[in-house]
Amino acid sequence: LLIDWFAPPEAGCCVAVWLRQIGFSTFYGSIVLKIYRNLQEYRVRKAQHVSVREKDMVKYLVGMLALTITGLMAWTVGSWGDPALWRTAWPQCRMQGWHVIWHCYELLFLLYGMRLCYKARNSDWLERWQFTVAVCLEAVITLMANLIRYSIRNSGHSDTLFTISFVQLQLTVSVNIVIIIAPKFYLVSFLAPFQLL
Repeated sequence: LLIDWFAPPEAGCCVAVWLRQIGFSTFYGSIVLKIYRNLQEYRVRKAQHVSVREKDMVKYLVGMLALTITGLMAWTVGSWGDPALWRTAWPQCRMQGWHVIWHCYELLFLLYGMRLCYKARNSDWLERWQFTVAVCLEAVITLMANLIRYSIRNSGHSDTLFTISFVQLQLTVSVNIVIIIAPKFYLVSFLAPFQLL
C-alpha cells in the first residue's frame, strides 16, 4: 500500500523489490544473527567460551545489508532496459530471472537459519522456539506464495497477486512479530508482579 502512495507507477515494481529485500535482510538477518550468537555462546564442545558482541552483530548485519544493496543495484541497472518491467504497476510486476535468484537467496538464507535453529535445539535459551517458528514460518509461507505466484504469473489478475502478497506479508512479518514480542509482554506484565512477592 505504501508503494502505491509514495512511488510513481512506473517505478512501483522496482521499489517493491527494494523494500522487500531490504526488509527481509534486516528482519531475518537480525533473527538469524541472534540465533548464531546464542549458538556460539552455548556451545559445550568448545574448549573456550566464544562471546559474540553487539558490535560484531551490527557489523555482520551491515555486511548482509551491503550485499543485498549491491545485488539490488545490479538488478536495477540490469533491468533498466526492460521496458515491460517499467510499464507494469505493482503488484502486476513482470517476473524476471532475477526474481528467481532473489527467492533462492531468501530460501537458502532461511535454510541456514533453520540449520542454526536445529543446532541450538538443546540450549536452554528462552527465545529459541520463537525464532525457530519465525524462520520456519517464513520459509514455508514464502515458498508457497512464490510457487503460487509463479504458477499464475501469466494469467493471474492483479487483485489475485495483490492478495497473495498481502497474505504472505501478514502471515510472515505480522505473525512473526507477534510470536517474538508477545511472550516478552507476557513475561513482563504477568510474571513480574509475582516475582515481587
